[in-house]
Amino acid sequence: MDRNNRRTNRSDAPAEALTLLLDACRERGGYIAMIVADELGFLVGASSNDDVDARALAEDLLMPRRREAHGKVTRVPFRFEDKTLYVGAVGEGSAAPLVDAVYGARRILAA
Repeated sequence: MDRNNRRTNRSDAPAEALTLLLDACRERGGYIAMIVADELGFLVGASSNDDVDARALAEDLLMPRRREAHGKVTRVPFRFEDKTLYVGAVGEGSAAPLVDAVYGARRILAA
């Protein structure tokens, strides 16, 4: 999804906005799935194809042995308010969309 197209796919509803952000970042990065989860494994937002169970990925994100079941998983922790959240991505992809997902998730969740 190019930058101009991303700018037209917006939503005022935080859950939908987060999904749109993760969709765009997942596509740009070449990932199979991308999620935002909290430190307890609660799924905050997700974008995935049918091959990945986003809820299971969120639950497994902090457990290395369980995380390996999903294939190559990259996770990026970030602080939001007084919590640690994680952007998790499945597959071989580029790093820039992960950073974009962190900044975008912070902005959307703060709204």
